Amino acid sequence: MNSELIALLTKEAEEEKEKILKEAKEKAEVILLEAKSETSQIIESHRQQLERNLNNALMRSKSTTNLKASALVLQTKDKLLEEIFEESKGEFGKRFRNEEYAEILKKLLEETLSNFSSKIIIEVAENNIALAKKVIAEFELKDFILKPSGEITGGVRVSSEDGTLVVTNTFSSRLERAKPFIIAEIAEILWG
Repeated sequence: MNSELIALLTKEAEEEKEKILKEAKEKAEVILLEAKSETSQIIESHRQQLERNLNNALMRSKSTTNLKASALVLQTKDKLLEEIFEESKGEFGKRFRNEEYAEILKKLLEETLSNFSSKIIIEVAENNIALAKKVIAEFELKDFILKPSGEITGGVRVSSEDGTLVVTNTFSSRLERAKPFIIAEIAEILWG
């Protein structure tokens, strides 16, 4: 009987061992599946985060590039507008015949002279001295000095003898004063 009891106990122990092993395998499989699922979720979460970071970096880079390109375009346009204005200043006075320019010079001088009551210095472009003498004669000025100026291409600059009051009424100065009002129109013509 002893051997039968040992065989029965051994058999029961073997069955119990198999049952425990089976439960352990099942638990291990469940734990393994949960770990795989958790790992997949973590990997997917990190992948999505990396993708978002990459997209954000690309968008920032693209925005920075677009801003730099826009700034360069604006700088180029601004430079071109400045060049147009500078060229216009030099060319403005060359567009008139002597009779036309005499009338313009007379009006510019008339606007300017109202600011002075004593001896004045009148400056005009070097090539306009003779014409300026004729125009000034119409005003019957007595106390003035007429001087050529290399800075003036058209128009007149009048100053008090001591230099405390200076009125610049040249094509160049008038163009500068008009610049803020006409720059948008010029840009519209050039770039639509």
